[in-house]
Amino acid sequence: HTRSLCDWSSDVCSSDLSPATQDSGRCRREAAVRLWQGQKQEQALRLQQELVNSKAATPEDIQRLQQWKGGLQRLALQAFARGELETSLALMRLTDTAGGDPGVAAMVNQLQQTWAKNKADVERARSLANKGQWWESLSALNSLSHPYWRQQSLPLRQTVEAGLAKVEKKR
Repeated sequence: HTRSLCDWSSDVCSSDLSPATQDSGRCRREAAVRLWQGQKQEQALRLQQELVNSKAATPEDIQRLQQWKGGLQRLALQAFARGELETSLALMRLTDTAGGDPGVAAMVNQLQQTWAKNKADVERARSLANKGQWWESLSALNSLSHPYWRQQSLPLRQTVEAGLAKVEKKR
């Protein structure tokens, strides 16, 4: 297999408009796919976005960019559910190929807020449990909406439930 003339860093894929616009688009397209297959998502997305912004873009190019972004956003949400906040945010930000995408910014903000709220609720529940305020602690634990924080708080929940059982037994 010979090396393709469509090396995305070569002059063949320059961005200036010329009679070779279709060749330039083909070069970008092929290079973006090679980069994506080589697990170089950031470079692939950037190149695909350049292609989509060019006159050589096809509907398939736009669809491919959307599919790649959607796939990364799904991975970001999976990482978030596992408790990998920084990985999740990095993947989500990677999908902002146009720069300043309000949808991506809103999602990043939402992930950060959800994480912070759940973390604060666990800390609040721990503090209340330490003071013997079992019902209030349980209420804070019941407000958790994130699977990672629910899992992390299981030992605390057991402590709180044991504290509640002691209170009920005394009654």
